Amino acid sequence: LSALRETMPEMPEIDPARLAELRTLAQIAEAVAGAAPGEETAAPALENAPPVPTVDTATFETSAAELGLFRQTVGIEDASASFARPYTLLTNNSRIEITDHAGALARALKAGFERHGLPVAIVETPSPQVDLLVVTAGAAPALGGLDMHRQALRCATIVAPAMTEQGGRCIFLQNTGGDFGHGMTDLARAETGGIAALAKTASHEWPKALVRAIDIGAGDPGDEAFVSRIAREILFGGDLVELGLSPSGGRVTTKLETTPYSGKGIVLADGDLVVVSGGARSITAEVVCRLAREAKLRFLLLGRSEVADWPEGLPQDLSLQELRSALVARAREAGEDISIKEISARADRLLAAREVNETISRIREAGSEAVYRAVDITDTGKVDEAIRAFRGSANGSNRIAGLIHGAGVNMDKLIKDKTEDQLRRVYATKIDGFKALWSAVEADRPAFVSLFSSIAGRFGNPGQSDYAIANEALSRIAWSLQNQYPDMRVTAIDWGGWLGGMVTDAVRRQFEDRGVPLIPIETGVEAFVLELIAGQGGTPEIVFAGTPEVMLAASNKQRDGHSPSKSAVA
Repeated sequence: LSALRETMPEMPEIDPARLAELRTLAQIAEAVAGAAPGEETAAPALENAPPVPTVDTATFETSAAELGLFRQTVGIEDASASFARPYTLLTNNSRIEITDHAGALARALKAGFERHGLPVAIVETPSPQVDLLVVTAGAAPALGGLDMHRQALRCATIVAPAMTEQGGRCIFLQNTGGDFGHGMTDLARAETGGIAALAKTASHEWPKALVRAIDIGAGDPGDEAFVSRIAREILFGGDLVELGLSPSGGRVTTKLETTPYSGKGIVLADGDLVVVSGGARSITAEVVCRLAREAKLRFLLLGRSEVADWPEGLPQDLSLQELRSALVARAREAGEDISIKEISARADRLLAAREVNETISRIREAGSEAVYRAVDITDTGKVDEAIRAFRGSANGSNRIAGLIHGAGVNMDKLIKDKTEDQLRRVYATKIDGFKALWSAVEADRPAFVSLFSSIAGRFGNPGQSDYAIANEALSRIAWSLQNQYPDMRVTAIDWGGWLGGMVTDAVRRQFEDRGVPLIPIETGVEAFVLELIAGQGGTPEIVFAGTPEVMLAASNKQRDGHSPSKSAVA
């Protein structure tokens, strides 16, 4: 166009936002000829967005496989023949403890163990050193989701040093149907399904110990046959970390299967309203900007960052360090007494606000619309207020057609150093955040609900017990939601690590050393969109990462002598 202007000086200016949408010579010629000389060409209206490019799913799957990335569905398989790894037998001199969280069940198990000649103590707080600890918090009917996980993590924290150094057995009981929630419809009960992720993480952090999660399903503690099944599984059941005892008498475990896209997803319509948590920044923002090309959508982006005005006179493209230096210089000129910590916080807020504004601009350039609201995602009242206002501003249908929950935080520390406050903060963002969002949109019966989960929950990950718990519980919620509303497209994507966001070059090298394939941003973004429009596969829980063998080997490699770091999975 610059060369063309040299021969046609009267050519009208073309707005940059429009320029980005001109994809063919014919469109450029039409834009140039369609405006009077000297008249600025207006930015495209929402209804004039460009056509969406089609995606060849087979080509995408091939290119992803070349990166070591696969779409995998999570299911259940029979485990009746799985009794591997003989373990040191317990004796009447062994220290065996059962926590009293599930009182009646704890007492019944004690009696069951004693029938095998094993002395058992029922305890409120486990001893730092035990030969076998059975944590019943996950089967306690009186405990809600957060309290259940908090109590289980507290027990794990107490025994972690001895389990790490000397080994032992630690069994976590969970009651989500005997199939790890795959058949549930109760959202409140599904929320309790993160206990297995704690066990999986502990199994990596405590390589000398035998750690298992046993989903016992529904059962009467007074039923001696039911209790005997549990006791036999604990004492003689082998080493499967995830084991379900179904009410029908079956013995099952989870499985992953590489599954192609079916081409039977949802159809997005122009004007659809979509609510997104965590969608104005980082990876979720990239996903939203790509989704904005699928139809002329209207997004409500909810995030923590307050949108601050950029300081007048400062270039908009400053890096973090350049911005900090500029703010220091201005503070000194103004005689302002301000600490480096305050300068850093101010710079972070400004860069966050810049990123939010850039995301909104990119969405508009793609042909959709977006508004941003700073809100605490765990505040049910504030979330509902923001969504009501969003509905009220819609021109046309005010039904929320889609919900994307991408918000999340992590605070990496080994189980032995993990605090209840850390669990509370990580858990609240994922679980309380979802509950606040769902409370506000449930009546709309959205066409789709997409939840950002993590392979930390699916495989466990050293240093991320709380993050694993929260994401595993979120995936159990997805199963319950899909079972309750079969016509709704529900997905919980257990993402691997992304090549972007918090992954620096140093962290990327750590992943490479462990053999973990990272997800390039454009690949992950396309995987998300395909999951919506072409991913219907009969299961709401999807893993997009390396194969189980690769991911478990990587976790074991990190476990063996490596402390947790920000190399943890996304």
